[in-house]
This record gives sequence, C-alpha cells and structure tokens, in this order.
Amino acid sequence: MRQKTFIKLTAWLLAIAINGLIVVVYLNVKGLDGGFLTQIEKGDASLESGDLESALKHYLKAVSIAPDSPLAYLNASATYVSLGDSESAMALMEEYLATSPHSVESYEYLLSLYEQNNVSPQKQFALLSEAALLFPDAAFADRAGELKLQLAEVDAPLLTPEPGSYEDTLKVTISNYEEGDEIFYTDNGDQPTRASTRYDPDKGISIKKGKTQLTLIRYTAEGDVSDVVQALYSVGEGLSEEQLRAYTAASPNVVTGGVALFGGTDSYYSNLNDGSALYSAAQGRILTDKVSYLNMTGGRLYYVNASDGGRVYRVKTDGSERERIVSDGAGMLQVAGDRVFYQSKDDGGLYSAALDGSGKLRIVKDRVSCFTLSNGVIYYRNDSEGGALWCCSLDGFDARLLAEGSCNYPAVSDGFVYYVNASDDSICRVPTQGGDPETVVSSGVSEFVLSGGNLYYRSTSGGVFRCSTSGSSSTRLTQDDGGKLAVAGSTLYFVNYDDGSSLYMVSTSGGNQREVPAGGMPQTEDPPAVQDETQPDSQEETGSPEGQTAGIEQ
Repeated sequence: MRQKTFIKLTAWLLAIAINGLIVVVYLNVKGLDGGFLTQIEKGDASLESGDLESALKHYLKAVSIAPDSPLAYLNASATYVSLGDSESAMALMEEYLATSPHSVESYEYLLSLYEQNNVSPQKQFALLSEAALLFPDAAFADRAGELKLQLAEVDAPLLTPEPGSYEDTLKVTISNYEEGDEIFYTDNGDQPTRASTRYDPDKGISIKKGKTQLTLIRYTAEGDVSDVVQALYSVGEGLSEEQLRAYTAASPNVVTGGVALFGGTDSYYSNLNDGSALYSAAQGRILTDKVSYLNMTGGRLYYVNASDGGRVYRVKTDGSERERIVSDGAGMLQVAGDRVFYQSKDDGGLYSAALDGSGKLRIVKDRVSCFTLSNGVIYYRNDSEGGALWCCSLDGFDARLLAEGSCNYPAVSDGFVYYVNASDDSICRVPTQGGDPETVVSSGVSEFVLSGGNLYYRSTSGGVFRCSTSGSSSTRLTQDDGGKLAVAGSTLYFVNYDDGSSLYMVSTSGGNQREVPAGGMPQTEDPPAVQDETQPDSQEETGSPEGQTAGIEQ
C-alpha cells in the first residue's frame, strides 16, 4: 500500500514539475524573476549534490519571494520529505492552500502526503471537501463522499437569532461553537473554504440592511467537518417600487449581442466592417476597441472589450475617459440602475458591480448565458437547469422557474417575458408572475429583439421580420439573412450573412437597406430620428395575421 502511495505521489510531483517549468519560462520571458529563479536554480543544484539542507534553504527563500507560486512550495515540501520531516512538508502545503487555493495538483499532492503519513480520515475528509467545492469537475466530491461514511457526524453551525426578517441591523452568533472549532463563512452565496472569512466568537457576524445569505461550514478541533449550511436574513423594508423600476435593462439589444443602441440624439454601433470599432452616426469612429454588448447610461457607453480579453469598459460618448471597470472576462453585459450586470466567462455565474466596477457581487451561482432585467427582477436562461427560463431578485434571492425547456433571448414587455423556445424555434411568452406559456410566432425563429412594442426577428429560412408583441401584422423587412439584430431609433442594424457577415442597416419600416460604410456614416447624414414604435405601422395592420405568419414558416 505504501509503495502504491509513493508511486502516486511521485506521479503528482512530476505533473507539478511540468507546471512549474511553465511558470519558470513565463517569469523568465516576462522579466518577473526578482530572485525567484535564482533561488530555484540554487536549490536544484544543491539537491543534485545531495545537500538537502542547503536546497531547502533556497526553496524556502523562493517561497518568500513568490508566495503565490506553487513551484517553490512543492520543491520545499518534497525536500522536507527527503529529510524525513513529513510534518513540516504537510504544514508548508497547508500554508500554501490556505492562501492560494487554485491548484488541483497541489491538493492531490497534500492528499498523497496525508495518505502516506496516515493522517486522520477526518483531516483527509476536510481537505477533500474543500477541494470539491473549488473544483467541482474533479473527482474530489466522490472521494469525499466515500470517506464521509467512515466519519462521525458533526453538527452544522446553529445561528442566533434564527434566519428570517428583521427591522434593524443585527449581530449573528453561533450557539454551538466550542473551543477549538474553526467556522468559515461567506455572505455572497459562494461556498466557504478555509480561505473564507473565519468566524470570531467575540465579534459575531454583522448583518446589514437588505438581504444577506450566510453560507457556513464548521471544522472541529479533531478535524471533523460539518455539512455546509445556508441562512437567509432580510433587514429593513427593501427597495421601493420606484427604486426597483430603475433596475430595468438600459438597452433591449444586448441579448442579441448589443451591436448598436440609440442614445437619445445619436446612434452608437460596433462597426463589424471596421474590426468592430466603436462608431457613432454623428461623430464617426470613437474607439478602435473591439466592442460588443453596448449599453449606455449617464452619458457613458459601457461595453465588453474583446481587444482586452472580454473585460468590461466604459467611455464617454465622445471617446474620452476610456477605462476598464471590471477585470473579469465577461460574456453578456447589461446596465441597469446604478450597476452593471454581467455573465462571467470564468465560471458562467451572473455578477453585478457598481458603475465604476467596485462592489462586485455574485448574484446567481448557476451557469447563465443570457439575461435581462425589468423592474428589479432578473430573467435569465439557467444553463444549470437545461436552459430553462428562471427569474430572481437583484440580490439573487427568490429564484424560481418560469418556463421549462431551452429558452433563449429573454425580453420583457407589458407584463410578459418573451423568449425563443429552442425546441421548436418559436417565440413564446409567459407572464412575469408565472403561468402557462403561449406561442406568439409559431416557428422558424432563430433570434429576436424586442423594441418599442414590436418584435424584430430572424427567420430560420432567411430574412428579417417584424411583428407586434401579440404576433400579428408580420412583415418582412429584408430579403437577406440577418442576425445580431439591434434597433437604434428608427434604424435596424444587422449582420448580413448573405454578404460576408458585413454590418448592414435598414429602416424599421423596411426601407433604405444599405451596408454600413467601413469609415462610418457620411458626415452629411443626420443621426436617425426617434420613431414612435409603440404600435405597428398602419400599413401593416391590414391582412390576415395568420396568413402572413404562415408565409414565413418553413
């Protein structure tokens, strides 16, 4: 058994050594050595000559220079093992994982040390549980489940006062806390680990106004660990209806890529014919960034910058004061009220932050690919639930299912959530309060955008169409196949797939179709006027809605 464990340990050390080599090359290329590489090289040389004490000294020096790098920790730990000091080897790795828990290999190495040195099953289980929370796609959870069957049960933290609604701010304490316990918690919905906030029995946990979800885990002095427990506290009356109305998506075009928007006096668009640079109809090119998911509020444009790994930026409408506000890689971006909401490329979750990027919060732990906001409610495609349509409050609470199946491009109007039902390519709608879905456009839709009381959609058979929100008065706007639809004033922007995916524009009534010039709009052209689109054009009111809709179905 010991030989098998040793072989396993050696294999993990080899894997980590390869990762370490990558780190070394990176540091060397970037000129970020700072003495780190020198200490590693001296340690390696001492190790080859058999001087373990000297090697350990150099590796520990490298740890102090680059405390976030696993390479020095692993080398020093392995040297401790060679010196017969497994306790120090494990303590060093525990120190690393307590501050930088980002390496599957490091967890596997420490687990191998635990097994080799017959560390208690309780301590092994605690480490497996922590690794399982950080790396759900690895096998840690299954191994932890098997080991848990051998362990004594530990009571989860008991909170005083109990979770619920309260008028004033309060302090929460843990009534079953015992000397030697270690209790860790988060207040943003994330799973707690040993790197999370540690509970202080002398201070308790302060609960502020609004909703707070505590998530806690308890470790006993013997190394046993409890199940994770969640507790929701609500303090105060919450936001008023007027305050909630402010949290409505600033741009209806975001769910289809946010290619363009109308800013009141000017249109702004990502010019795919010029490398997706940011343009305005009146000013021409504003920025050379590769722009998508355009939003606007308070005289600033917010966007996802593909030129910088999908980070979130904002800039004034004249192109000045450009700044990165969110360092996470973002998928879809929506601006509502005084916050930006975005889907993280890293974990697929839904996050929000203040307009300057501060105060980052995770709202939805499930994977989210598209979403919108209306009156303080978030409507989203829940990819962790098969793509079903869900909704929740601004802080992620009160999540519930609205429509089953695979639902794309959610948009809200007059008490309904509209979406594409991917099972039959229809546009459906469901009341915002829940209920039975109904079909608006029966089939043949691949995407749509809702603007001014009308639906603009791409037909799977080609062409862009417009109809009322009830599905009536359908009319064809383009003969060409177009996607990434975006309405800006009285202009519909679209990517023309029949013309090399160039960016085109057409009137929302279907006339004056043309390619957007690579150099922007002619200087003589005025910004598009605002068209009242609360009702379909009168010429589209005639005829049989059923017959017109059937004409586009394939």
